[in-house]
Order: sequence, then C-alpha cells, then structure tokens
Amino acid sequence: MKLSPSQLELLESLRNRRELSEVSKITGRSKQAVLFHLKPLLRSGLVRRLKGKRVCYQTSKLGLLVLEFNARLRKLEGVVSLVGKFFSEHDLAAIPHEVFEKIYMLDGCWVSVRKNPYEFHDELEGILTESGWAKGLSSVYHERFPELFASIASNTDVELILTKDVFDITVKRAGTKLNEFLRHGKMYVCDNVRLAFVVSEKGFAMALYKLDGVYDAQNILICRTEDAVRWGLKLFEYYKLRSREVKQFS
Repeated sequence: MKLSPSQLELLESLRNRRELSEVSKITGRSKQAVLFHLKPLLRSGLVRRLKGKRVCYQTSKLGLLVLEFNARLRKLEGVVSLVGKFFSEHDLAAIPHEVFEKIYMLDGCWVSVRKNPYEFHDELEGILTESGWAKGLSSVYHERFPELFASIASNTDVELILTKDVFDITVKRAGTKLNEFLRHGKMYVCDNVRLAFVVSEKGFAMALYKLDGVYDAQNILICRTEDAVRWGLKLFEYYKLRSREVKQFS
C-alpha cells in the first residue's frame, strides 16, 4: 500500500488520539475528506478506532513504524542529493554494513573541498577544539596530529584509535608527545583500514579513500547535526571493539 501525502499527514496528526472534528481542524480538511483518507488507513491497520464516550482515532504501532521509515527515506534522499557523488567516488568498504545502513542520519552534511590537501582542515580542528569530548580514528599521519591531540587531551575527554601503521609512525616520530597524550587521553590500535574520522559533541567529519586506494585529503565530509554525532559514535564504537588499548610506554 503506497500512502499519499494526505494519508501521511493524517498518520502524523493522529500520533495522539483525536476526534474526527479535531483532525478536520488540524488538517484544514472537511470531515468527509478526512474520512475518505482515513478509511484505507483503518483497513490496513495503520490507524485504530478507539471507542469510548466519543469515537477517537489514533495511529497504531504499525502506523508509527511507517512514519519512521518514511522520515528515514526523506533523510536518505537528502543525503543522496547532497553527497551521493562523494560516496560513489570513494571506497566504502571500511564502513560496516550495520552503520552504513543508517547513512540517512547524515542528512544535512556537505563536502568541504580544500585547495591545499596538506594543510590541516580548519573545520576539523573546530570540531575537535570546541567540544568537551572527542573521539576519532586515523589511518593517516599528519605532522600536526601529535601536538594537537596532546594539547586537546589536556582539557578534553579524548579517545583516539590509530591504525597499526600510523601508530608505528607516531611512536617513531613523536613518542614524547604520544606519552603526553596518554597521560590524559585514551588510545587504541586497530588493523589497517581505509578510513579517517572524528566525532564530538560539535559535529562529525570523515575522510575516505578513493576507489584507486589513494587517501583523499582534499574532500572532507562534514556534518554538524545531532544525528550525525550519533552516527559517528556508532562508527567509533564498532572500531573500538576491534582495537587494543595502548598504555603508557617508555
């Protein structure tokens, strides 16, 4: 059963039990018009008819599920229209299916393009430094990373996952800063994956690898919504469960 916009509007208006006259007033339709759209919803079980002193109607649990999936579809359409090309041009294998299937949570995102891919991204730094907590995964090494994360960890709750290759490089080039970070923050090491992202209370940012296997430092996906933060946390927890924690070392 494909629902019309009018039927979806009815389902939304009936989240709380209402009499026919109330629905008519809310939707701006006559009682006859409301009944016309209401009858197929009643037959399909998406709306319940409640008996009492006065007859009322209310969206059923099944109807609420339909509304939820419809909302997700609209968000997914938004993601596709905004950054569908970005996803199609990059390797998505590092994003687990159970997280990727909730990609609609990134509605409202955009791709920030840098002219100089070697410069540290201002938006990314803002997401990190403006928050009381930050979590992330890095599969690439940047000369600013050790000092930046050591500084952030001194007054922010930070958890960071490094791929094995990046961790080895960090130990070799910036072991002192790594130890400084570990006095305040938590670090984990995971297998090498083609992914880099950060998530904090202020937003989510992610960089991916191109289909030819080259890290794309020029195009960064950014999203500042609460849904995007929750999506980023799901991604972080997935890799945290597959990582080992690093303790202080000499």
